[in-house]
Parts: sequence; C-alpha cells; structure tokens
Amino acid sequence: MTVTYAEIQGQVFLASVVQGEEEKPAPNVRVQIRETDSDKVLREAVTDSNGYYSLPRLKPDEYLMIVGRLKLQLNVKPETQQVNELPKILIVILPEEMTRYRD
Repeated sequence: MTVTYAEIQGQVFLASVVQGEEEKPAPNVRVQIRETDSDKVLREAVTDSNGYYSLPRLKPDEYLMIVGRLKLQLNVKPETQQVNELPKILIVILPEEMTRYRD
C-alpha cells in the first residue's frame, strides 16, 4: 500500500461468519507501524470500542503495518503539493482469529 505523507486513520471490523450478516467493529485490535529492517515499533494504536484507530504522520519511507495478525507493506511518499494531505482511511475486515497479534 502506498500513501503520501499524511495521518493514517481507519476502522477494523470482524468478518461475519453468516452470509448476509453485517460485520461488527473490532475493539482492542493492535495496529502498529514498524521499521522494515529492524522490526522496531515506531507507532502503535489500539482500536476503540467502534474499531477506530488513528496514527500520526510518518516520514517518507517503507514500513511494515500490522493490524492484528495481518501484515501489510506500507510505502509513505513525500507530499506532491504544498497543501496538507487529508488523512488516509484504511478499513480492514479480519476473521476473529486474526485480531490478536502474536510476537
């Protein structure tokens, strides 16, 4: 996933197990941004009762974003204009067994 220099916000949902049933917000899911080479945690948030999280801006670079047990490559690029970018919204739907991160 590639974003320009901006705040990252989102919401995490539990995947429904019954067809036609709505996904429910996933509270208490850890969301981390880590360095790709050292695995050092740079930013961390936990989803609220409605599954929302917010992470501050990251300098342009490549990162690993972890949502529960889902790992995503995150590339942050410099702003292309002088105006501030709007927050990037990332919505993730996870099976319940992937909501808890294991080190």
